[in-house]
Amino acid sequence: MDTGELVSALGVSFPRQELYYLESQGFLRPQKRRVGKTLKRDWPAEIIPTLRVYWELREQGFPPRVAWEKAEIPALPEKED
Repeated sequence: MDTGELVSALGVSFPRQELYYLESQGFLRPQKRRVGKTLKRDWPAEIIPTLRVYWELREQGFPPRVAWEKAEIPALPEKED
């Protein structure tokens, strides 16, 4: 699912910038697919429940790394092509 679909599926006020931050820090590694001349992120649906827990912790004031650890979300392995 693309980023917009993932944010909608989360059903909370989860900012897409937070996804990009988690990706930049190495917590998430979405697949990339080419659409025309651009690369689109392809997020796995399995991360929806864990991202909800993560966001609840963030809204309680936990910093990203601590929220990630408390939610016990393992970093997704990089998928080989």
